[in-house]
Amino acid sequence: MGVFLPWYVYPDTAAYSALAAYGPRCAIHAIVTGDASGPPRTNLATYITEFKRLADSGIRLYGYVHTLSDVATHTARPLSAVQADIAAWYGPGLAELLTGVFLDEVDPALSNAKAWDYYSQLAEAVQARGGRVVFNPGTQIACSLARLSDVYVRFEDYAADWAPGLGAGLRCDCAAQSSCAALLHGLAPAAAGAAATAAAVARIVSQADARSFSYVFVTDRVMPDPWDGLPSYFAALMDTVAPVRNKQSPPPSPPKPPSPSPSPSPSPSPSSKPSPSPSPSPSPSPSPSPSPSPSPSPSPSPSPSPSPSPSSKPSPSPSPTPGPGASGGIWRPTGPLRWQWQLSGDNFRPLLRSRPQVVDVDVDNVEQLLQQAAEVGVSRQDFKLICYFSAGTYEPARAAADLSQRQVSWPDLEKAAAAAAAAAGLSVGAGGGAKPGPLYLQSMDPPFGEELWLSVDLDSTQQLLLEKVMIPRMQYAAARGCDGVELDNVDAYDNVPPASFKSVTPAQRPARGVTPQAQLAFNAALLDAAHGLGLSAGLKNALDLLGRSFADGRRVSDAYDWFLNERCWEFNECDAYGDNIGWPASVMAVEYCDSVRRFGAAGSQGVLRPDCVCPLANAFVGAAGNATLSHLIKTVDLQALGLDCRAYCAAPGVNCVPPAGGKVARCKEPKSVKDVCPRYGITGAKSPAAPGAPPPAGGGNKRKPPRRRASEYDFRVWRGHE
Repeated sequence: MGVFLPWYVYPDTAAYSALAAYGPRCAIHAIVTGDASGPPRTNLATYITEFKRLADSGIRLYGYVHTLSDVATHTARPLSAVQADIAAWYGPGLAELLTGVFLDEVDPALSNAKAWDYYSQLAEAVQARGGRVVFNPGTQIACSLARLSDVYVRFEDYAADWAPGLGAGLRCDCAAQSSCAALLHGLAPAAAGAAATAAAVARIVSQADARSFSYVFVTDRVMPDPWDGLPSYFAALMDTVAPVRNKQSPPPSPPKPPSPSPSPSPSPSPSSKPSPSPSPSPSPSPSPSPSPSPSPSPSPSPSPSPSPSPSSKPSPSPSPTPGPGASGGIWRPTGPLRWQWQLSGDNFRPLLRSRPQVVDVDVDNVEQLLQQAAEVGVSRQDFKLICYFSAGTYEPARAAADLSQRQVSWPDLEKAAAAAAAAAGLSVGAGGGAKPGPLYLQSMDPPFGEELWLSVDLDSTQQLLLEKVMIPRMQYAAARGCDGVELDNVDAYDNVPPASFKSVTPAQRPARGVTPQAQLAFNAALLDAAHGLGLSAGLKNALDLLGRSFADGRRVSDAYDWFLNERCWEFNECDAYGDNIGWPASVMAVEYCDSVRRFGAAGSQGVLRPDCVCPLANAFVGAAGNATLSHLIKTVDLQALGLDCRAYCAAPGVNCVPPAGGKVARCKEPKSVKDVCPRYGITGAKSPAAPGAPPPAGGGNKRKPPRRRASEYDFRVWRGHE
């Protein structure tokens, strides 16, 4: 959850400092306004000074703009006047402080304009400047209108109307299209004291979360100006939504504990000066960008520390174990996301200029990414950063960085693995890179044959890999400000199962091959190690694990913080997320416009077209309104900028209607793939790679397409459309 805070307070250093003290918790999105219900018209330097105070603390700012000239008659302001306000917010001194624009009084029943046309042009005016769009209807609206925004205020009303609304079915109706915010005013402190007040606030936050809201704000201030300062119990609200992270020792034990986020000490109090309240009657109350709650500050929380020495325990047991789900302060996004993923090449500028909410890059390219972000004027606070590495394979291209930056010697590690196996009385074959051996099982399938599947079938090897490789990599990621880690190749059970080694002679003890149980043990250790370092962790592919539980009883679908999938539309298996995830999780997904496969019983070849996949993906809603899919369309080399489905469908003139029956096979290009990617402005390799061809040079493709069993190629109809 994040806090979406209408902040209609005249620039006053004391008031702004009180709010800024909570900025390091990275959970606050604030709507700011000038002196006349819009961008500042006078005293611009004063506004900029105080707005910057908030932005520098980690708070995301949205400029307030009202859209109605007469609320009673549903009359929209002239389009040009609203567009001028948007342009003013992106003027000198303000543009670099803004995350987006808050459009108040969004009215689906305009009397002088078509609502969709009107608001789509306003949304486009914001998005063209790289901003995020927040709508404030204050109530339920059609999802076709909500999807134009990143966040919409689903509830803005008296706190007394919240419980009756829940009873009548109040929820985030369009969670698959846009994230929701709830703004409650007039919740008086409990007569029983601060503890009872905090419990009441926590109850509302929990209720909002259960109804798929991504942002919430509760205040004891009352009409007509409930947004002119902080509530008396703001500290309790922040402690519920984004508590200060407790000190935790990174696993296993030698490393230093990560530093806690700064704890705000001042008790917030509203400014003593009169604060201007926007004139329009529906008080603005936006919510931040969809899914990623707030942006992180660039400085890492945990400090890198020396690699721990191997434990004598036979199985990984990192400490601490935060328990089911992520602990407080760990990024756990909900709802749709604008994200970009680039694991090849070294030019991240086009990606950054698209202003994604989430950026996923190789862990060893983070410093280059951040340097280029500074060059193009993108603040680190504008996006969440996921850092990629393979947790299940040996990558020759990364070995040098492991040695120089993380003190990981792979030859020494193999010797240690052989010694641990011998000490346990196991016969696991020769070392020296042999497959199967003490450290490696076998080579990956082409075109990644240079990589080796790691021996996570052995408890002793799991422990060594965790302590000597994976934790140092995570510490390295945390030290560079990564918010989360993408752990690739955590599906060895599906690629090197015991059946793969039945013909190995002489027979080895124990029988080789990764079982689902061994995979779950390793994955749980990776997950807990990430959480112990304050890092968010996602499950990539491995759909068979979604319905399983770890040995301690935690459901896999609940324990991970987000999910990443390759080609679930192509293989007709996106339903696995909706069927197994019971909370409004964010699923970052990608399809490839230049990958070829056979569709249907007739086996016709084809590729998926974005104009067909995007409507299907955006319309996806899991079994309980959960598991929002946020799709990119990219080339398989994972270079350059991907086409974001939500932005694509929101573009003027684009018809995003799912194909009849929702049949994925109807989305295919029947013959040639040469023109599909360029047709949609998707660039990457100079030409589509032939099946089985090596990845293009210039950065190295680190993607590992999930291996699919033959049964997974059977055509299925997407649930919900037929």
